[in-house]
Amino acid sequence: CEIANGIGVPIQLRIKHTRLTFLIGNLLDLGPSMIEVPQVEELSTLADAVANFHYPLRGQRSWGPSRGAQIKEYPDRLEYAAWWNAHGVLWMQMESILGVTRSREMALQGADVLSWGPNDLAFNRESYPDHPLQTDDDCIEHVLTQLAGMDTNLCLRTYGEEQMARYCDMGVTMFLDESHLFT
Repeated sequence: CEIANGIGVPIQLRIKHTRLTFLIGNLLDLGPSMIEVPQVEELSTLADAVANFHYPLRGQRSWGPSRGAQIKEYPDRLEYAAWWNAHGVLWMQMESILGVTRSREMALQGADVLSWGPNDLAFNRESYPDHPLQTDDDCIEHVLTQLAGMDTNLCLRTYGEEQMARYCDMGVTMFLDESHLFT
């Protein structure tokens, strides 16, 4: 993270489990500028993530970013905390119908980015065969409607340019392109 920050490349870190949101501040002290929390369904998970992601007065993260993103640009504690609270990216991964249906509330409570892993969401959708959200496209359209006019972005993992173009036509503006990870 320190090397990447030195050349202006932001780092995203996905925590290992939803229940580990209490570790977010410690992980951020290592230098990433984005944290992704997997399998978010409960708004209490988001509240805990927000509290541990942001410095006071917005959150309760303790001070300790000797290697934090942009720390050299903002050496004053209060300036850095204000910069971080405005620029750090808190990312919630929705991998269930419940998470998708709570997308607006997640945005209102402080999620900067919402995303999902299509495979885990598919497992969950298959558990609810009568739910109106039966496809990824149904879920994407629902989330885009819920986020209309808000600052929270929807990010999709895609597997090629054709899929990315289709989602872009639907109104998605943020992508992780999995097809180029190992090229």
